[in-house]
Amino acid sequence: MRHLQSSHPEDLPTADALGLLVRAHEGAPGWPALLTPSQQQRHLAPLLRAVLMSANHAVAAWQGQQLLGLLLADYPSPTARRCPSPSLRQLIRCLVLPRPLQRLLRDPIYARQADCHGYVLAVCVAPEWQRRGIGRDLIRTLTGAIPAMPWLAHTDHAGSRRLFVSSGFEPCEQSEQQGLIIDRLTRQTRPVRKKADANASALS
Repeated sequence: MRHLQSSHPEDLPTADALGLLVRAHEGAPGWPALLTPSQQQRHLAPLLRAVLMSANHAVAAWQGQQLLGLLLADYPSPTARRCPSPSLRQLIRCLVLPRPLQRLLRDPIYARQADCHGYVLAVCVAPEWQRRGIGRDLIRTLTGAIPAMPWLAHTDHAGSRRLFVSSGFEPCEQSEQQGLIIDRLTRQTRPVRKKADANASALS
């Protein structure tokens, strides 16, 4: 039976998490399409390892011992019991990436906003498990677990944009880079109704 589990990324089996990230991005639309097959073979794993290392929250979809889907996020957590994760930009600076990716990542749309926002860094589902609602379940588990946090995400192809919009995100900025349409999307906090208010409205 499929189940979702939230954790710190360090608690995930690294080989399984990185293997899923790479497999889900091989030949995928969006930024991976800027790379040739040989460049994907060389650069996907180091780049996605940097994404994994920069996250401080993960939501994983499992079926038994099989990792089906993974969401990685980074959000300000003053109560975190672990050392802060290095920023993605810090880690990427240590990599030698192809020029198309370098130009893409320099686009101002990727600039970090105020620290009060959380960032969805990656959402991926194993190719054979896609189109079964797992990506939407991952996003809704994240936003439901931390409802007081406004979230930001970036998409660079129509499929991922539809996924986030169907999960309550709204486009707020757009840019074009390397032939890709990049959307910044946000999901603002939702006011939590008190139980007494809910009961009053039910009786009115």
